[in-house]
Amino acid sequence: MKNIIFLLLALFSTCVNAQTKKPSTAKPSKSEIDILYDKYKDTKNINLLTPLGDLYGNVTIKYNSSKKPASIKINGISANKAMIASFISNTIIMKINQGYKPTDDTFLWGYNSYAELIKEGSYVDSCFKSKQNYQLLMRKENMYFRVNARCCEKNEEGYMSDNYTWEIETGDTKRHGGKNTTNFEF
Repeated sequence: MKNIIFLLLALFSTCVNAQTKKPSTAKPSKSEIDILYDKYKDTKNINLLTPLGDLYGNVTIKYNSSKKPASIKINGISANKAMIASFISNTIIMKINQGYKPTDDTFLWGYNSYAELIKEGSYVDSCFKSKQNYQLLMRKENMYFRVNARCCEKNEEGYMSDNYTWEIETGDTKRHGGKNTTNFEF
């Protein structure tokens, strides 16, 4: 009888120990900028597939003073405006699905940001195809996503080209300052 009681106690004790929560030893998840960095750190040029053809881009990684990635930019030139619009539209949809929200901020040239079109679900195809310039800034917490597309850059001889330039950039505003960042109080 004592053996049966001892066996039941040992079995009960094992079941209780199996149900207790063990402390988590999992590492904290990587930041979004670090995940992108891991993907693009060894990439200088990229071939982006669109429904209208291949779009070629250059990858640039900006580091902060602590030598950590602060932003990743992909830019390029193409004469195919519709291909650029398609690529940027798909990228904006991807960023919306990741939780980014369009802002009404303008930057660079001070043109409209087209955020109202994004909020209505129109994306780039509806405006960049009919206009020469497009810019947009989206945010998610301390992360930002920036789009810049425009027409007709001057080449080295001073002539205007028929090519369109485009760039997309994802960055972490907390990372930009690096070790020299201080909290500003006013």
